[in-house]
Amino acid sequence: MQAGEEDGLADTDGDFLPDIVEWAVLTDPLSPDTDDDGIGDFVEVVQHGTPRHPGLGTAHDHELRAVMTGPAPGQSNDPAMLHLFFRFFGGVSQLQSFRTWLELPAYPGVQVPLDVLSFANVQLRQRLTTNDGHWLHVAVPMVSEQVLRSFLPCSIRAEATIGGTVTQAGVRLLDAKGVTSTLTPFGDGRFVLQSIGRLTAVLPVSNKVCVFTLEAVGQGQGGTLYQIVAAKCEDANDLECGPSCRGSVGEFITVPGGLQNL
Repeated sequence: MQAGEEDGLADTDGDFLPDIVEWAVLTDPLSPDTDDDGIGDFVEVVQHGTPRHPGLGTAHDHELRAVMTGPAPGQSNDPAMLHLFFRFFGGVSQLQSFRTWLELPAYPGVQVPLDVLSFANVQLRQRLTTNDGHWLHVAVPMVSEQVLRSFLPCSIRAEATIGGTVTQAGVRLLDAKGVTSTLTPFGDGRFVLQSIGRLTAVLPVSNKVCVFTLEAVGQGQGGTLYQIVAAKCEDANDLECGPSCRGSVGEFITVPGGLQNL
């Protein structure tokens, strides 16, 4: 089934990443190659690369990326959505097994199965490219953001066996001062605490986000505890970076599952 603007999955630049996903992963919804390095945003995102910073692509391989997005401003009744992006070489028939689950830091080691394909209104999109493999997008409307918040902090994980190779991906969800957020890689080992849903712009828009450098300092019931040891505003689409960014140095963030495989 094709997704479009009417179901909240509009893709303005046609790069196979819906605009709301580009918000979550900090790519430009108006450019299919945010950093102009010749590697398209979809490939860099699914490879867990650095789509905002020029780099070298990795070898062609089967890959998986999970992203969570929230409702648009003024659409609080819409569900949060889990997006699973696959990249295959040899076709979708290479997919031998697939599963998803929920992890709660309060119950370490416990995996709560999620049969995402049983959810209502699941959207499937495919694209066959000349040089970059076969792309598959599974968009799963889940629960309302209000219900999702009752599970924070938590992780949603996915695992697929593709062509005999097991690959995993996941998204960590946490409460950032009342906003459901994910910790999004920004490159060079740095991260942005990004809201899963587009926020209403506060004028004047600065076109920047607050980029953190984190240092692990311990373990807690909610996951790994990190301290912000550096923070600065950097360009990222139409996002706002307030004066509190530098003041966040010294603050602590608890990340379920830590920073591995982000």
